[in-house]
Amino acid sequence: MGWCHFIVRRTDFCMPIRVEICGLDIYDPIKDEVKARSVADIAYWMVDDDYDGSNFVVKQLFFCGGSQDEFSQWKKRLSDLARTKTRRNAEKTLKI
Repeated sequence: MGWCHFIVRRTDFCMPIRVEICGLDIYDPIKDEVKARSVADIAYWMVDDDYDGSNFVVKQLFFCGGSQDEFSQWKKRLSDLARTKTRRNAEKTLKI
């Protein structure tokens, strides 16, 4: 769990708002402490624009930091997941 520090900027009420993430505090339940993290530690953040207070459904995913290695790992895992799902669907269709 974490708490995000951010600034909301709106230059014109006709334009969309701009949100700038300044940092993040992460709670470690094992050590029972809160640790401040920098923006560079945030690899991605997710948005649920219709959060009902109990169910968080990811509607948008923003990659905003982290190293290229992290993104490469994400890309590979998503690709592997897509291939596995496609293979399963083909096996189910062909009854293999």
